Amino acid sequence: MPEARSWARLGGWLGIVWPILFIVVMVAAEMTFPPSHSTAEELAALGQPHVGHLGMLLHSLAAMIGLLGIGWAVALNFVLQSERRSRAATLAATFGVAGFAIVMAMLIVQGSVQTGIAQQYATLTSDADRVATVAAFRSVRWVDLGLDFTWDIFIAWSMILFGTAMLRTRTFGKFWGIFGIVIAALLFELDVRSAPHPAEPDISPISFIWFIGVSIKMLLFSRRAPKGMGGDEIPFRASA
Repeated sequence: MPEARSWARLGGWLGIVWPILFIVVMVAAEMTFPPSHSTAEELAALGQPHVGHLGMLLHSLAAMIGLLGIGWAVALNFVLQSERRSRAATLAATFGVAGFAIVMAMLIVQGSVQTGIAQQYATLTSDADRVATVAAFRSVRWVDLGLDFTWDIFIAWSMILFGTAMLRTRTFGKFWGIFGIVIAALLFELDVRSAPHPAEPDISPISFIWFIGVSIKMLLFSRRAPKGMGGDEIPFRASA
């Protein structure tokens, strides 16, 4: 029981912090970076030393959601397993760990490409070189878009499987299970239809409601977990 409560408390806070961190970074980026109407203007703006350093800093902060999310997925799996053994939860945690690692790589790659090419662009004097650099930048951006799509696949199926595991639990129940399955399935369908471009419309912020809601349920579980939950103290009960 103490171990189950400990994991639930840790995962609950991680699951609240990482969506908030992501939103704060996105808002800060929108408020900080100067508006641009073309790729050339974007590179010129990012080529300024203070802007480029700030951009890399914001990407690094956003990438921390990868570490926080990995901890959240592992903790949620432990909480679900403590109540009812579930192969779906094990797979969900595996996919979640992979997905959060990929999104961390995607954000670091995105920030490095934007900052590095912008710094190079700022040193160019030839119009031909600048045109070629803009074209190269547009081409390289497909790499982080591909990583973004890969993250979407992993996290969508992690949500679907976690939702499936929640359906027969007392802690989360059918509401959070079905909510997660429906939202993830919709997100996955939109992503597949739009790939390799970002999904339109982008309804991913709705998934934050599920992540935060599930995390709050984990914190509540950490306060009221009854004796017999956690580790080997419960009888084995297999489920989906």
